[in-house]
Amino acid sequence: MRWGLVVLLLALVVAPAAHAGTVTLTTTQSCECDESGGVQQDVYELRWSGDPGEANTATVSWSADAFHLTDTTAPVTPGPGCVASGLGEATCRAPAACQAIYPYDCAYEFNVILDGGDGDDVLGAGHCRR
Repeated sequence: MRWGLVVLLLALVVAPAAHAGTVTLTTTQSCECDESGGVQQDVYELRWSGDPGEANTATVSWSADAFHLTDTTAPVTPGPGCVASGLGEATCRAPAACQAIYPYDCAYEFNVILDGGDGDDVLGAGHCRR
């Protein structure tokens, strides 16, 4: 009985950690403005990287002012700007909430970078709706 418990504990200690891709969202704001007007720009960059050697089936979609990333074959670790929203899922809010007053205007840029690493990966983009 003691040997079985020792072997079980040893297996738990040396078991490899589960791999997980990490998703982050960064936001950069700038304004090319003066007293006669201008444009306030919000740039959102969603970046997801799968772990080396890991097979991923990741999809990113957009709805309700947020990016939604799902990986059906590996865990997803939410980094800065994102939160876990289910098993293998993360949500990253990117609200288009500029409230410029004439003669100023708003501009938005959304960049998505998916890097599956060196595993056998399937990467895609789903529906994009506001």
